Amino acid sequence: MNHKTIAAFASIFLLLSLTACRKERMLSKVDIEDVYCIFRAEYHAEDDITRYIAQFRCKKEKGDYVVLDENASVSCNGQILPYDETEYSYIFEQPGTIDSAHFTWTDLNGQQYKNSVRMADSINFPAMLDSLMSISIPIFEFVWQGAPILRSNESAVLYVNGGENHEYGRFRRRYGDGATFQQNNIGATSLVLDLNIGLSRGYLFQFQREINKDLQEKTSAGGKIQAFYMLEEKRW
Repeated sequence: MNHKTIAAFASIFLLLSLTACRKERMLSKVDIEDVYCIFRAEYHAEDDITRYIAQFRCKKEKGDYVVLDENASVSCNGQILPYDETEYSYIFEQPGTIDSAHFTWTDLNGQQYKNSVRMADSINFPAMLDSLMSISIPIFEFVWQGAPILRSNESAVLYVNGGENHEYGRFRRRYGDGATFQQNNIGATSLVLDLNIGLSRGYLFQFQREINKDLQEKTSAGGKIQAFYMLEEKRW
């Protein structure tokens, strides 16, 4: 068996393995009270795009994916969200930002669940971050540009070299070394950045403001609703 044949078999095996790992259930095969709902509004500052995202899981956040039957639907701000098989989510994009996101999903019995979240405020990297990085200070105060943390369900999060894995959205890359720095104290305007933790040079930064809340209208399984103001990758 030559190298090309071996490579072809390896590719087919990998594809089958990835497909086998993905577990989907139709809504009609799941008890409605077992549907865990995740609703997100993401504003991507670089592209000036807002993404509405809805994902349904069975019983818990990491449960099997649930796909809505044709008689069920999910919308945000009046826009029906189409299913994206590559992200196992219902997604719609539109230009610009929004003040708030109002999600409605309708089950097979016509029952509607309505949940809303205000959009996260803008946030930006510190104005003097280039200067701080150029003199190689490993630990320093990361004072962001934008409003302080104002609510108990709000946080500012900096991902360095990928940090934690992201289940949704476009920030889903991970690297061999990474770290996550988070600030959620009400009134805070900065977080302490410690790069003296074994990270390689050439840092890749992703920064965002997050709002995370429990659903107002939900099944017994529960769920969450989120809003993100997301900055694209910045490298030093």
